[in-house]
Amino acid sequence: MGLPTGIRTLDDALGGLQPGRFYLVAAAPGAGSSLIATAAARTSALDQHQPVLYAASGLTRADIAARIVAAHLPVDYRRLRAGRLTPTEQDDTAALHHHLAQAPLYIDDGTDLTTDAIAESVPDLPGLALIVVDRLQTTEDPRLPLSGSAQITDAAQALAHLARTHELPVVAAVDSDDPRLIAELSLDITITLTRDADQIHATITERDLGPQAALTLHADLAHARITDPAIPYASPTPPAQPQAANLHTPGHTPQAPLQAPTPTEPAQAAHTDAPRRSSHRRTAAPPPPGGYANRDYSYFTGMITRAVDEALHEHDGDITVATEALVKKAVPNAMALFEATRVGGNYEHTVYPETLEFLRKKTKDGADEIWEGRHNWTNTHLMDALQNGTHPPITVNALDTNASFLSAFKTHLPIGALIHDPNGGFDPKRSGIYRLP
Repeated sequence: MGLPTGIRTLDDALGGLQPGRFYLVAAAPGAGSSLIATAAARTSALDQHQPVLYAASGLTRADIAARIVAAHLPVDYRRLRAGRLTPTEQDDTAALHHHLAQAPLYIDDGTDLTTDAIAESVPDLPGLALIVVDRLQTTEDPRLPLSGSAQITDAAQALAHLARTHELPVVAAVDSDDPRLIAELSLDITITLTRDADQIHATITERDLGPQAALTLHADLAHARITDPAIPYASPTPPAQPQAANLHTPGHTPQAPLQAPTPTEPAQAAHTDAPRRSSHRRTAAPPPPGGYANRDYSYFTGMITRAVDEALHEHDGDITVATEALVKKAVPNAMALFEATRVGGNYEHTVYPETLEFLRKKTKDGADEIWEGRHNWTNTHLMDALQNGTHPPITVNALDTNASFLSAFKTHLPIGALIHDPNGGFDPKRSGIYRLP
């Protein structure tokens, strides 16, 4: 029996996910292909304590974390994202976060994700048991990796080759059930899903033998999962404590683990450092779920609302006293909000844009064309007045030279090639170095 997908009916038909085989889960948008991929990843990483590489295209780590938490407990997915869990659900979620923090789940959600990058990451993850690609997208989008018909064909063949050469099961979701596309790909095993209300009909087809099984599964969308039809709301076995041997990313000490929201405070959800390769640059964490780009940010705004409500309650509704108390806790509250929105701490990208010529040092002893600017100034009038005693004493709050503590709240670390803007100006979505005229 290979690795379980977390759906017994599907495991019985497949014999589990077998090493060396590529499994394509094909379904129209909304029919559940991504949920099959997530189920396989969380079952292997959380229940089996097996290292899993999760290559996400079009999803952020926040999306993946929320689906894992909702499906595994289970709790209502919408209320989880909105921060409206009951006290009991909050406790259960916090307990699961404790286990997820150590799960060997490595997520790459970079905008420059390619199959070559996935293949290059495999040697950096000793004991890797499963690769999940979520998802291949038929509509080409220059902002999303692994999208477009041409890329899908190349990616599918490359992933099938990766499965064979590394003796690993590879599961990929594609957002189409078009028979012509599936026939063109001609892959080892295709699981085609069609959804009918709360039922999902799955057909398993092998390239050389044709259709092998037809299954009916349950679409438990309230908990962001697909289950066996007989037990749509059964809770999974409580997760066991992960083994220490699988806790660390190769080559470095684990950074801050992935975090998913709870209604009280940020809690850790899953280890997400991608494998370290040649570069040491860290990128910004993906944007949290919210109103921008069809994501719901209400949980994070709710953190602010709850802090205000608690302060008012503690001080019997006295706005002045409550405000003074909130001011005293402003920094720790802001840092808690900042940590929650990071949703995964530091992250190592697997692919980087090629360094442009003007960024490279020309000779061993030559000067760089890119200089780092640091402030170096003195308020001479104020200093003279203080030394002469003509100005009352003042208190100075010293910051490090980059003011990193404060700038952490507004820093943008975009991913992508450095592009010169001849019109000047600052664009937070461009790289953070600007070529001066």
